[in-house]
Formats: sequence, C-alpha cells, structure tokens
Amino acid sequence: MQSLESRYADAIERTKRIVHGTPEVDIAEIRAEIERLDHELRHTRMEPDRREELLKLSGAATAVLARQVHAARNPLVIDPAPHHPAPTRRGNAITDAACRYRDRGIER
Repeated sequence: MQSLESRYADAIERTKRIVHGTPEVDIAEIRAEIERLDHELRHTRMEPDRREELLKLSGAATAVLARQVHAARNPLVIDPAPHHPAPTRRGNAITDAACRYRDRGIER
C-alpha cells in the first residue's frame, strides 16, 4: 500500500492533467479521491510533523484541483493563480529591481 504522501502526489499529478475536454466523471473521481485521502488523514494517528506536511499536501491538492477545474471550465478566462517563473538575476541592482517591480506599473 502506498503512503499518504505518494497518494496525494499521485492525485495532484492526475489533477494537473485536467483540461477543457476532461469529462465531469473524471473530475468527480479525482475530487472523491482527494476527499478520501483527507478523511484518512483526519482519522489516522501520526507524528505531528508528518501530519503538518500532509495537511500542506492536502491544501495543495485542493487548490490545484480548484485551479485546474476553473481553467478547464473557463478556457478564455485568465487563470486565477498563474504560475510565473521567478525572474532571473540580470547582473546588477537596477535591473534586478526593475524585474522585481515590473508588474506595479508606473510610479511617480
């Protein structure tokens, strides 16, 4: 039997494959799997550190599912939490600051 960590990781990977044409039955199956894992997490005795890590995985699984379902149902709407890569260092403080603050608009 797989550990809870690996089953949460599998559920997250399955969730990331949800696209516009994914049948609602498959989405409901993934949602039910995450709910079963959450139920098992609530009713299993374990170390506090492990429980904390599993709670983070549970939150991540739920958030990824919500994000992917939103993106699948509304393909023309901007993703509510897009994944932008972190800007790379450009070489000096001025260009680094420009990368960090480029989304704030013009400041006077």
